[in-house]
Amino acid sequence: MQEMPMLKSVPGGTIEDAKSLIDSLWWHIAVECEKDTWTVKGGEQKLLVTSSEDSANAFIYGMALAYSMVPDDLLDELRRRFSP
Repeated sequence: MQEMPMLKSVPGGTIEDAKSLIDSLWWHIAVECEKDTWTVKGGEQKLLVTSSEDSANAFIYGMALAYSMVPDDLLDELRRRFSP
């Protein structure tokens, strides 16, 4: 069993919304599944390889939860300064 009680703290409140928040800071998050192996990538870089979709989602949840605690004005400043 897996619970993500703070997911509602992420704007939108879903794993897809969590990916969007992370991607707003240029992570280019992708989740791939091949033969019961789940891989979370940031661009081409593997960030996590696991046998569980729940683990992949928990990883994304953790990243998004950390970013969701950063004040919006600071996130906007980071986006402005580091925009590709």
